Amino acid sequence: MATTLTFPTPTQLKNLADPSSAQDGATKNYVDSQLASGAAAAGGSNTQIQFNNSGFFGGSSNLTFDSSTSNLSVTGNIVLTGNLTITGSYESTNVSSLTVTDPVIELGGGANGAALTTSDWMDRGTLLHYYSGAVVDAFMGWDSSNAEFAFGSNVTHSAGVITFNTLGNVRADTFLGNVSGNTATFTGNLTAGNANILGALSGNTATFSGNLTAGNANILGSLSGDTATFSGNLTAGNANILGSLSGNTATFSSNVTAGNINTLGNLTASYISGNGAGLTGIVASSGSATTAATVTDPVQANITQVGTLANLSVATSTSTETLQITGTNAASSTTTGALTVAGGTGIGGNLYVGGGVNLSNVGNLHVPGGTLGYILTTDGYGNLSWVNPVNVVVQEQTATTTIFVDTFNGSGYQTQFTLANEVPNNDKNLVSVNYNGMAVLRNDYSVSGNVVTFSSAPASGGKIEVTTYSALAGIVNFNTLQVGSLSMTSTLTTKTVSQTVGNKSSASGVVTHDVNGGTVFVHSSVVGAFTCNFTNVPTTDDRITKITLIINQGSTAYIPAVQIAGSAQSIQWYNSSLPSGTANKKDIVTLELLRSSSSWTVFGKVESYGTP
Repeated sequence: MATTLTFPTPTQLKNLADPSSAQDGATKNYVDSQLASGAAAAGGSNTQIQFNNSGFFGGSSNLTFDSSTSNLSVTGNIVLTGNLTITGSYESTNVSSLTVTDPVIELGGGANGAALTTSDWMDRGTLLHYYSGAVVDAFMGWDSSNAEFAFGSNVTHSAGVITFNTLGNVRADTFLGNVSGNTATFTGNLTAGNANILGALSGNTATFSGNLTAGNANILGSLSGDTATFSGNLTAGNANILGSLSGNTATFSSNVTAGNINTLGNLTASYISGNGAGLTGIVASSGSATTAATVTDPVQANITQVGTLANLSVATSTSTETLQITGTNAASSTTTGALTVAGGTGIGGNLYVGGGVNLSNVGNLHVPGGTLGYILTTDGYGNLSWVNPVNVVVQEQTATTTIFVDTFNGSGYQTQFTLANEVPNNDKNLVSVNYNGMAVLRNDYSVSGNVVTFSSAPASGGKIEVTTYSALAGIVNFNTLQVGSLSMTSTLTTKTVSQTVGNKSSASGVVTHDVNGGTVFVHSSVVGAFTCNFTNVPTTDDRITKITLIINQGSTAYIPAVQIAGSAQSIQWYNSSLPSGTANKKDIVTLELLRSSSSWTVFGKVESYGTP
């Protein structure tokens, strides 16, 4: 009787035991535990990568991965049908030959072929290793620091930057382009655009489509090009220069064809062709040129040979055409120098002289115009004019003088007092000493450096004020001297000093006193308390400006307050006593405005004058 088993949906067999014999079914738990414990057998040996080997795990020593070094090793060939991207920073390829089908190989770009956005200042090229008694590196490629292609036979490489210890030589059959360097030596022919050789140029033939500049040049065959300039000597066969040929000496075994020829030494050739207008440096000997029998200039018919020239005239049609006479002899008389003229010389245009002019005798100089006794002066732009020396006006002269004020108190026994600044040349004329409001005679004190010594000690508590003036430069003698300001470093001696006086009347309130018009002001009348506002006072530090106010007092005396450029100032009065002025008298108020450290200090003193 058949038995039917009915399973629930979905069909599951639960609570089964793990297999114990080879014919038992395996549970999920049993399979998971076997895989986790590594009990499943792997192919090959340790570190060998697993692959499908006919349905079983396989391994090979040709394909390994070492987890301790993270190195993947492959023995044999690798065939890639896609792209290979390497993100590491170093690749070592140990191959004996490398074939690349790509016609253009890129070096030095960004990651994954990205374009560069900034300069990394690294060089680009090929580093070549070779052995010459020791390991040596060579390089050929782009030198970023000089922005040029470079070849080095001995270089040092560090972080993408090549240091050229020795530049390498380049050997080629033909060079097209410009040549520049120290020396150029070639066994065959040289063809180039421009050539700039600092040292010697030597070879068979030299042909340039542009210009040639070199030191010495020794060309066995022909030399041809646009212009040729040599700092040394030139030796060649034929020369065909479209432009100018210049140098020290030039020797040709055959013919020379050129535009202008300028040689400092001798020019030797079989035949010279050209218009002759630019020939210079041709030396004459016995009526003929030593380097050519005769030089004929079709432009100037009077020049027939190097020697004596008769009726020479030179006419220029443009401002750039000039007649130049060069020579190394300096003129020391009327018969020496590069150009000598035995007769008179007439010049209808301007004459510019770059060197000195020796007239031999001042009587040889004649300048028309003027009046007897007048003198020549200049306006500062090279223009001369006659003026009367009685009234000489000196304008636009920068000038300053510095006044230093030192104050002391007498002790009754001290005779020497040290100033903050030295007296220039110990000149007592630059020192003014005031003692208790009275001037001290110069015979009563001496000056040495920055020390003033009195013949007798000032009394205890006596007020001493020493004013020192900076030296004024030079001695000027004029009947009348008119200057905006004056700076001197020596003694100024005058017979009369006249100052401009500013007149004020009916003073009351704030009264402007512009020192640009002078520093002496006369108040003819005062009607009330007033303040002097001094404007345009120089603000240079370490300077003192002295101002005098002459006040005609009425029945009520007024002593003014002080402003400088509208800013109120405190006044340090003489003897520290605030003066009140004298009614119906003339009071002279002396103010000294000291500018120091961008601030003002005002000293004041009042003296009363009138009929007894």
